[in-house]
Amino acid sequence: MPCVCSDISRREFLCKTSAGIAVCAVSPFLPELAHAQPAFPEPTHKARYWEPLGNNIVRCKLEPRACEIGEGERGACGVRENVGGVYYSTVYALPCSVYVGAIEENFLHVLPGTKALQVGTAGCNLHCKFCNTWQISQTRPEQAPFESLSPEQLVERAIKEGCKSICFTYNDPVVCFEYVVDTARVAHTRGIKAICHTAGYINDEPLKELCSVMDSIAVDLKSVSREVYTQLCGVNADRVFAAAYLVKKSPAALEIVSPMLPGYNDSVQFGRVMGGWIAKNLGVDVPWQLYRFYPAYQMEQVPVTNITAMQEVCKAAQDIGLQHVYLCNLARPGDTSVHCGKCNAKVVDRQGDRCSIVGLTNGKCGKCGYEFTGVWE
Repeated sequence: MPCVCSDISRREFLCKTSAGIAVCAVSPFLPELAHAQPAFPEPTHKARYWEPLGNNIVRCKLEPRACEIGEGERGACGVRENVGGVYYSTVYALPCSVYVGAIEENFLHVLPGTKALQVGTAGCNLHCKFCNTWQISQTRPEQAPFESLSPEQLVERAIKEGCKSICFTYNDPVVCFEYVVDTARVAHTRGIKAICHTAGYINDEPLKELCSVMDSIAVDLKSVSREVYTQLCGVNADRVFAAAYLVKKSPAALEIVSPMLPGYNDSVQFGRVMGGWIAKNLGVDVPWQLYRFYPAYQMEQVPVTNITAMQEVCKAAQDIGLQHVYLCNLARPGDTSVHCGKCNAKVVDRQGDRCSIVGLTNGKCGKCGYEFTGVWE
């Protein structure tokens, strides 16, 4: 049977937005930011992966757009700025969302039942028309509340809150690359895992570095159609699929996430084609989360994904041979248990908010020895 999970944190996050501007996604941490914001600081942290072109023009080499940015301008992400011919990150150590939540809100094969410190900054290098966190991902840093938190301070907060991991999410971690990488390195010195959820629109060299410091990466594969990717996200799908393949070949554990968009990728054919690509290129053991779509941003007129359609996509993928397919983002918490891909024994028992490991030892099935992909300890 397909598994289901809830999206409580994201719903809470969206409920905590006001007037189209993201307010604090976590009231215990930033209760006053929506009312009393300091002036946004001038950028001081140099960006990485760029080159000078002369005449104070720079070219970004972080992602495939290769934006050429003039003096005083920013790239398509809206958060990396050319100041005097030097490229800077305007969001380094300035998150606008810091939230303590269940790891299951982003990952299903990572440290089951633990808490994660979920972090996001303003800006994104994709402009998806269906984005459900557009209040921060599609805004500029000056327009969003923020808190000054160095990598060391972020890790200290995770430890204080009893979190086993720091998860960069809400916006794409690609645009705050330097902050993500530096935080991950500090986290590992303190026994904290580093994970992130990305749309995968990034060049190979920085992606390899990201993979080297991440314990697990969730990559969005939004459609099998180049046309749909261009229409709804404004990027080349080939680069995204190449990124998922590169992550799979890296030390980081991979999970795949696909939003089920009615009329675009909610058919049985999508389950067969995408499921077939995952099986062939990533492996039948890679977890695939099928996320239910709720009207948002520029697609408010599109209906909520039909549950039956999601189940049919799930079954099509399972018939191809995928071992871990999950129905996610449903209104009610459900069973997100993990079963062995070989003998079907339950190894992680999740019922709503409850979670217990019942048959897993060192990432292997206690009954048959099947080794799971993921991060288990």
